[in-house]
Amino acid sequence: MATDAGCSLDKKWLERIVLPFVDPKIDVVAGFYRPVTHNVFEKCLACYTCVMSDRVTDTFLPSSRSVAFRKSAWKKVGGYPENLDTCEDLVFARTLKNADYVFKVQKNAIVYWPQRNNILEAGKQFFNYAVGDGQARYIRSNTWLLFTRYFVGFLLFFISKPVLIACFFLYILWSIQKNYKYVKDWRAYFYLPLLQLVSDICVIAGTATGFIRNL
Repeated sequence: MATDAGCSLDKKWLERIVLPFVDPKIDVVAGFYRPVTHNVFEKCLACYTCVMSDRVTDTFLPSSRSVAFRKSAWKKVGGYPENLDTCEDLVFARTLKNADYVFKVQKNAIVYWPQRNNILEAGKQFFNYAVGDGQARYIRSNTWLLFTRYFVGFLLFFISKPVLIACFFLYILWSIQKNYKYVKDWRAYFYLPLLQLVSDICVIAGTATGFIRNL
């Protein structure tokens, strides 16, 4: 089993993370993590760094913040990729999934993960995670959509600036609408769009940097 430095374990985490192994068919247990927040900014940031509980499905891939696995499965796939500084946990989980090991999502096996407390630290976090994704060639579906959105925006800059402005305005509204329910504070109308744009820029730059470093 594994958790990350800086995380705090729920007092029943160990008991719950190993419970599914009573079924010999289960190879990997995907525990869950909750953000530790102290202010509105951190609550907004959590919308971009964490998977909210209502969005967890059976396809949820675990982070090393909260995961357990059989030693035989770990050994068979070669363990964590040691050439990566970030994203190694998702690459490891994806490798296990591709090897047809059986996963069980255990949402009540919870650890608590503190959030960054300012926009500069958040930007570094987005960038570093994206560098790891690029190095690992781990391209998420929302990353493809991100690059596509900005490519379309680039084309619209030359084709129709009024349409570009309208699309940008709708994009800002969308960034608020999709996450406001997790914050419910008027200051989120400022922080959510800001974090959306910062994460966009950092993910694009970080992913490209990771790809280049691994050429």
